[in-house]
Amino acid sequence: MTSMPITAARDDLADLVNRVAYGKERICLTRHGKDMACMVSVEEVRLLELIEDRLDLFDALDALREMRRSKVLYLGLNSKPSWASNRRRWLVVSRSARRPHGNCERSTGVLS
Repeated sequence: MTSMPITAARDDLADLVNRVAYGKERICLTRHGKDMACMVSVEEVRLLELIEDRLDLFDALDALREMRRSKVLYLGLNSKPSWASNRRRWLVVSRSARRPHGNCERSTGVLS
């Protein structure tokens, strides 16, 4: 990876963009010898985003598995508090403490 000061990159920006876009070169921009930013091609950024999306998916699946292991129940509520206008509420209940759905108070989400 090529490294250069930001002041030098400012003078040759068009050439650097072409080197990154067409030459598949990576350029690290520095200020006072410290790395500040990197220039990479659009394809590399898209690949990085796909990798991040896949990692997010794995994290979500792990959270779902953990939720199932800890026996988290979802209680659909008709009235939502103002602080959770678009969020769902979750209630952790051990399997032995579960009651039929009719025993739940739907407005508060608390088991009776």
